[in-house]
Amino acid sequence: MGLWDSLINWLYRYFWDFEVETIGLKETPRSCSSDGCGARLKDTVVDWEDALPPKELNPAEKHCKVADAVLCLGTSLQITPACNLPLKSLRGGWGKFVIASLQVDSLKEKLLEKLEQFIVDLELDSREMLLF
Repeated sequence: MGLWDSLINWLYRYFWDFEVETIGLKETPRSCSSDGCGARLKDTVVDWEDALPPKELNPAEKHCKVADAVLCLGTSLQITPACNLPLKSLRGGWGKFVIASLQVDSLKEKLLEKLEQFIVDLELDSREMLLF
């Protein structure tokens, strides 16, 4: 569960020192404290089947497309569309991405296969691979 509550239009966000009870962009028991508002707050945690909010997804895609490198921390990269974001840095052939995760998953296995094939295609020996 997350630590965020927000208004549905996300003009205001509240960060708590406790977990919000709901998940899936549902209303929470709290209300907006802004003068004259009082609207019910919603959690900001998407469930597996929920679409990512465009307000977060669209800028993330733009940033990945222009990034020199994308760092993916602690993720299995299994859930779309988020798992495709790092790949957007590869468009044009100049971006890179790094995965830092304890999990061994199919994406990393595929990347290793491609890297091994790339090394074979270049006919590099182990000393040259260290420089690569």
